[in-house]
Amino acid sequence: MVLRDIPESFYQNQFEFIASCQGSSLDDFLIERKANPTNHFVLGNDAGDADSIISAITLAYIESILHKDDWKNNVDQTPVVTVPKDSFIHQRPDVNLLLQLAGIHDLSNKLLFLDDLKDILENNTNDGNNEILRNRSISLVDHNTLNKSLRHFQKNLIVTEIVDHHKDEKQYKKTCSSDRRNIAFDHGHALVASTATLVAERLQEHSAPYPSSIGILLLGVILLDSVNLDDSVGKVTERDRDAVNDLLLYTDWKNAISSSYIKREGNGAIMI
Repeated sequence: MVLRDIPESFYQNQFEFIASCQGSSLDDFLIERKANPTNHFVLGNDAGDADSIISAITLAYIESILHKDDWKNNVDQTPVVTVPKDSFIHQRPDVNLLLQLAGIHDLSNKLLFLDDLKDILENNTNDGNNEILRNRSISLVDHNTLNKSLRHFQKNLIVTEIVDHHKDEKQYKKTCSSDRRNIAFDHGHALVASTATLVAERLQEHSAPYPSSIGILLLGVILLDSVNLDDSVGKVTERDRDAVNDLLLYTDWKNAISSSYIKREGNGAIMI
């Protein structure tokens, strides 16, 4: 069964199994960030598709938890789902599925949504005596211009990192240095099918094995965006294939879905 075609009956039958064997580190991270947001947010684009949402969550986790010993570059980060909660619940079944397969349940109470962020920024903006609270740093993923929905707060938001595969709009050069601008786009073409590929490349800086929850999320989105690595669609690149192979090889699958569900076909397709 191709990942993007998994029926509801499949994952419903697997929830109990996944919950029994899945690590809780990503789950704990999301609970903590929901309760205590940091001063640095990771935002996908306003469309809030699977790539944007999952890339924001996984990048924030990797930078906050897996790279926590990198004292020069580490900033505790908070991922934001850049759509309203109701839209996420009713209009993002693919993202809900992936997060549940990764062992994250009760999603509406564990994720920080666009309206939550606006409330935080509104309250901080009104606190004119607290410069630290008023100014927040931002990582943009799957786009490279601040979300239109947040332009009202742009004076208090500092873009310090970009991870994207769209045309570079060349903004924020003063606050986002070249080594923090990972924009995989050149000569009119995206160099990867998915921002999740770029996050997976960042994950490779972390010692294996990778947490199963992160492996599931990144693998799922790369396969979705590349249409299961199908060359005929014209989106997949060697970087996407390398990222998938790395995730398959180095993720701690014994603590995730039973390996019998993950298969590589003779033509190179990844199947579940």
